Amino acid sequence: MIDAAAVGTWYSGFVGSVAGPAVAATPETYFLKPGYRSRERPEYFVDDVDDAVYQPDVYPLAARIAGATGASTLIDIGCGRAQKLIEETGALQTIGIDFGDNLAWCREHHPARRWLECDLDRPHELPVSARDLDGSLLICSDVIEHLVNPEHLLSSLRAALQHASALLLSTPERDLTRGITDTGPPGNPCHVREWNLPELARLLEHEGLTPRRIGLTRSDDQSSVMHTMLVVVEGRKRLTGSRKPSRRRRA
Repeated sequence: MIDAAAVGTWYSGFVGSVAGPAVAATPETYFLKPGYRSRERPEYFVDDVDDAVYQPDVYPLAARIAGATGASTLIDIGCGRAQKLIEETGALQTIGIDFGDNLAWCREHHPARRWLECDLDRPHELPVSARDLDGSLLICSDVIEHLVNPEHLLSSLRAALQHASALLLSTPERDLTRGITDTGPPGNPCHVREWNLPELARLLEHEGLTPRRIGLTRSDDQSSVMHTMLVVVEGRKRLTGSRKPSRRRRA
């Protein structure tokens, strides 16, 4: 089990069961409020490096939880150009998953790392084996809001958590970022839709990804506003105290 000491105090509160009106679970609503409009054709997100560091606490937290759970590998799903994955995760092994120009950039600039191709907006299985997942921690940082069909990603994450120790997922909190009257589409042309915290919790619970902890984290290191949601979902396997690394290596 991931204890409070491992998670730290990045979050604004603990949410077990989120209260609120039920919303029909359909591909059209994704538990969003009635009347919300999604973007049908988002632009491809090119992860250019700039002065601001976005979601600055996600990757350090991932490294801390990996240490607490005994995970040795971080698998970054929708890694973009993977600046934080490379710079902020210490000696942990890494696997980055993406497609298009971002993946090509990673392969060109960091050829010693593992980069795998996957279009997360189509039906898929993550291009990693059970052996890769065993002893890993998953990161999916600000990805779900880019997808027309996020159920494909959520399905593959659920399957991966049969082996991985935990998942960290982040995405903008719509009400804090755009105001409670916002009905979409998002202001960012690369975003399809955005959730508030209760909506996201209901979506994840519906998809079998019940949050262990859910709350808010810093959106960037310039303003330090906490307008980004961060979720910790536990995997089926609890690595610390339950595996025997030396025996597995001999096998």
